[in-house]
Amino acid sequence: MIKKLGFTILLANSLFAFDFSDITSAVTDVAQKSIKALAEPGQTTNVDKQCKIMFESYEVNYKSAISIATSHTISNSSKISSYLSKDSDFSKDELQQNIKELTKDLAKNSFWIPIEVEKFYGQLAFNERRKSAEIIEETNRNIRYKRLFKKVNSFLNQYKKSNKDMNFPFDLKVAITTEKNVAEALPFGHLIISQNLIESNNYKTILAHELSHISKRHAAKELQYKLIKSYSSIEDIVKFIKNINDEDYVQNADLSNAILLVKGFFNYYSNEQELEADACGLKTMVKINKNNKRKYANELIQNINKLSVKTTKIDDILGDSHPSKEIRVKNIKELERTL
Repeated sequence: MIKKLGFTILLANSLFAFDFSDITSAVTDVAQKSIKALAEPGQTTNVDKQCKIMFESYEVNYKSAISIATSHTISNSSKISSYLSKDSDFSKDELQQNIKELTKDLAKNSFWIPIEVEKFYGQLAFNERRKSAEIIEETNRNIRYKRLFKKVNSFLNQYKKSNKDMNFPFDLKVAITTEKNVAEALPFGHLIISQNLIESNNYKTILAHELSHISKRHAAKELQYKLIKSYSSIEDIVKFIKNINDEDYVQNADLSNAILLVKGFFNYYSNEQELEADACGLKTMVKINKNNKRKYANELIQNINKLSVKTTKIDDILGDSHPSKEIRVKNIKELERTL
């Protein structure tokens, strides 16, 4: 066990490039808890369907990462410890499968990419949106758009006042698109919403849902796994994650691949992420005005029927089942009864 724990520390140190002195005190406790809950690699995520936590920290959660790495490394079916001990009695394909399962869990259950990386990809994604559709930003002086931005900003102020505990390390940025029935949450606080949706009665609940994608850091989870999945070997994975704290490396390495990564990707969320965003969106609105909880629940349900929610790509990547309208509607109604 001590030998395997040593492999775990080595794995964590290799993957996350942490200062060893920062993690030593936490390793034993976290490892022991993981050992008690051992399962096969690829444990499923605990879905926060009731939005018990409305805001995910934007700090790197190394304790969670170590716990996940421990579970995978010391599992009897894992080839990772064999790799770290230079034991070659396994196939490369078996190792790669173990690494994919590990990185999937790391993407879904912990946060390890620095905020600078989210900023880079968020801006890159937003720039790509500018190319694919007419995007109007707040600097636009057209009277009509100034009126629309006034509505949006008024709601954002309500949102901030009602959620003072949500300390985003960036400013929330809203842009308007002339495309119809589009609502997107991109990394680093970028929101895009259709002009026709702002002019509708439901724009607040639409924005609340998208803001929940940001507060729950859904794009970060997608980004982590997509970045890892783009590499074909453990050596490349380790090299990438060890260098991900270097902003110059992130911005200069594989830039063409990065552009391909963001095209049409960050508006795809998984089944569990949509359930979480529905729940957190409803809680957001109820915090603003509890007397209208039934109205807000009905609006969220109307939004599900109106908006074309795209989930296929991210579901395929993370292996989640596709969300049905029935499941989402049921979850909203159940939560509404408890508020």
